Amino acid sequence: MAGWTGSPSTGRQVKWTLWGRRGKKAVDERSRSSMRFDAVDVDVPVALDLLSPTMKLAVIEDVCWAAGREAWLAHKPRFWQRKARHEWRVEGEQLDAKRQRVATLVKQGMGRS
Repeated sequence: MAGWTGSPSTGRQVKWTLWGRRGKKAVDERSRSSMRFDAVDVDVPVALDLLSPTMKLAVIEDVCWAAGREAWLAHKPRFWQRKARHEWRVEGEQLDAKRQRVATLVKQGMGRS
């Protein structure tokens, strides 16, 4: 009775073993048909023209924003370092402005104003 059986309605596969069953997660179809912009928490359909100059710029800006955010979070100063904390907050505001720029680019690329 061991082996993989699938359910087309749920998209999951289940393997029956001697001790019970073990399931595999369903493949997320959304991940195949869309591209994720983390800066603005949006999935853009791949059917959209991702090769347009606006969308290319949005992809590059999103990657730069994500790398900058990781670096920014990695060097958070201690609370008693007032000047360093102020500079860190200013850098965070600059990252937020970049995130808003990505949001604008994605909206323009998707045809929304």
